[in-house]
Amino acid sequence: MITKSPRLPRPADQAPLRVEQQQHQQGRRPRTGRAPPSWYGDLLGEVKETVSRARVRAQRAVNTELVQMYWEIGRHIVRRQQAEGWGSKVVARLATDLRTAYPNQRGFSHRNLMYMQQMARAWPEPIVQQPVAQLPWGHVILLVTKLRPAPSWTSTP
Repeated sequence: MITKSPRLPRPADQAPLRVEQQQHQQGRRPRTGRAPPSWYGDLLGEVKETVSRARVRAQRAVNTELVQMYWEIGRHIVRRQQAEGWGSKVVARLATDLRTAYPNQRGFSHRNLMYMQQMARAWPEPIVQQPVAQLPWGHVILLVTKLRPAPSWTSTP
C-alpha cells in the first residue's frame, strides 16, 4: 500500500504561495478576471509564428546533420568494403552493434546501413552543400533506390 508523505510546514521566512503561483505550479493558467487588451491576439499570433518558424528551422538543421551522418557512415562502409573485400554480413553485425551502442536512436538497421552505403556510392563527394543534404532521409532513400539500380547487397563491390 502506498501512503502519502505528510506535508511539511513551510519555513517561517517563506510566504505562502499566492493562488496564481499555485495554479502555475500545477500547470494551470492563472485567471485574472479581465479580458486581454485588444492587441493581445496580434501579439499571440506573432509569437506563435516565431515559434513555428524556429521549430521548422531546427528540424531542418537536425535533418541536415542526420543526412550528413548517414552519408559519412555509408562512406566508411564503402571504403572498408573496397579495401577489405567483405560483404553484407559485416554490415549486419555493424547494425547490431550500433543498435546496442545507441539503443534510444533509430536508423541503424541493416537495411538503413545498406541505404547509407548506397547513398555514399551515389554521391561520392560530400553532400553538405548539395540539395540532397536538405532532403528528409526517406526522400534520399527513394532517390537512391529509384534513380540508380540497386547494387547486390550480398556481393562484394
